[in-house]
Amino acid sequence: MRRNDLIDRRRPRIAISWTAPLLLTAACIGCAGRPLTGLNPAATATAATHTSGVRRAEELKKRIASIAPVGTSLSHAEQIMRKEGFECSFAVDDEGRDVLRCVRHDGGALLLARRWTVEFPYRDGAVLEARVE
Repeated sequence: MRRNDLIDRRRPRIAISWTAPLLLTAACIGCAGRPLTGLNPAATATAATHTSGVRRAEELKKRIASIAPVGTSLSHAEQIMRKEGFECSFAVDDEGRDVLRCVRHDGGALLLARRWTVEFPYRDGAVLEARVE
């Protein structure tokens, strides 16, 4: 076996070792900033409009107050939140009050992903407030 034969056999291994990380990096960059919709298939059909791009809880709370203010019917608040890409369910909060809890995952990269939780305590079928975590 000649020396050139050994060198030619090693070249494909080097190319393969660079290909996998390059493809993985490209995939991660392409997914960054897109919502994770595994928990809410409806989020792929309707993109968030009023609440997209929010980075701070205070800002999200202001935007939610503008689209689902205090006194909004519970069914309408749930409909609005689902259109914004949230998955909603009824729960009991730490104080024992009934709430509508809505959750959405934003971001594609693991380190940049954000989980938003919005709770709507209610009485007589109307929203009392919106709490954002």
